[in-house]
Amino acid sequence: MSVFNLYSHYYNLLYRNKEYAAETSYILDLIHEETQGAESITELGCGTGGHAVHFAEKGFTVNGFDLSQTMIDEAEKKKKSLPESVADRLKFQVGDIRNLVSFPESDIILSLFHVMSYQIANQDLINTFKTVKTGLKPDGIFIFDFWYGPGVLSDKPQFRMKRFEDEAVGIIRFTEPNLVPDENVVDVNFTLLITDKSNGKTSEINELHRMRYLFLPELNFLLKACGLEVRKSYHWMTKEKPTVETWYCCLIAGHAAHD
Repeated sequence: MSVFNLYSHYYNLLYRNKEYAAETSYILDLIHEETQGAESITELGCGTGGHAVHFAEKGFTVNGFDLSQTMIDEAEKKKKSLPESVADRLKFQVGDIRNLVSFPESDIILSLFHVMSYQIANQDLINTFKTVKTGLKPDGIFIFDFWYGPGVLSDKPQFRMKRFEDEAVGIIRFTEPNLVPDENVVDVNFTLLITDKSNGKTSEINELHRMRYLFLPELNFLLKACGLEVRKSYHWMTKEKPTVETWYCCLIAGHAAHD
């Protein structure tokens, strides 16, 4: 779980083109489809606050947790640049989503950008789902996305190189994945070559991100073990059923009916 160390300093640049606004609209549509009158969100693994800011702009109060102090620092920088009426609806804290013990119950709990796939062990998922169970209002919903096993195995991850640039730095990112099928994990090795434009010097960052690809039957089982149940699953950013061509899946859950 201790990833996004030095990498997080460049996170906003690396994901500058991520469609946070479109993803927020998609999640809002799912929320409105499943529940009415939701006002509060807890985001597990909020990163630098990319989604949280958009939800706050839509009128939600958002309580964001992330394991990385540097991620939270970047989120706080964003918060300071916002109008007071939006910033007042945001709270960012360092916290391990597997053992959060004190936070207000929320109408909605979100975990986006594959945070659940960073929960490598079954116990990590169970502990996170217990966090959700504790913090979700009785009629609340839990929405998360993840790497979908059938899609990952049918379209195996490949080596990639991508360039990024802003006024301060130029970055070349190499992504080298290694499939570990007996663990349902992909070891994603990131290498960043960062050139400081002020002096022309280049530095290198290497980080390993272990990503677990998940299957619906195991998620059904683990959620039920924690008093939650699946309501719907979709191919990410659609309302289509996931297929073997689906790499990213979105799942909606709530408290189990017998609770």
